[in-house]
Amino acid sequence: MKTRFLIPIIISLIFVPIYAIPFFSDQEIYDMADVIVKGQVVSYIENGASRTYNIAVHEYLKNPQPYDIIKMTSISPRVFDSHDPYAVFEKGDYIFAYLIDFREGDEIYRSTNFSHKLESLDSKSEFHTEEIIANSLTEIQPKKTIPNYDLFPTIMIIIVMIGFSAVIAYVIKRKRKMKTIG
Repeated sequence: MKTRFLIPIIISLIFVPIYAIPFFSDQEIYDMADVIVKGQVVSYIENGASRTYNIAVHEYLKNPQPYDIIKMTSISPRVFDSHDPYAVFEKGDYIFAYLIDFREGDEIYRSTNFSHKLESLDSKSEFHTEEIIANSLTEIQPKKTIPNYDLFPTIMIIIVMIGFSAVIAYVIKRKRKMKTIG
């Protein structure tokens, strides 16, 4: 009998917008990265919730740096669930790394969730980065920013819908009570 009060709440939650990880084009993935490298994992250190990789750089594809070995921080596999989009690398893996300039302490770069393993150093990126680089040599495109999704409107909609559902449940309960009295 009490489940009838849940029906308005469930119906109101159907109309709440849900924010998923947005789709990014190959060009946007390229634009978001500060540095893009092909290289091989030399070693890594577990730091609790993060893992710091030492990567021997084979080739800089975007914004060359003066380092032969760079440090990249990523999330540790210990904090993964099946929905996390980050790749896990082991010693000796060839990687294609999309990096964000981090420069905090000894850690220089942070991996994006677009970094991935390669079969060999001659392999190409999953995100057609080589073609984007070739195209960008002929035309310069402005850098795009990642949209900032504000959760306040969503939270307010949820609160209003829950309040609305509570009012509907109260009115239904009151009408039933009036029928039993009258």
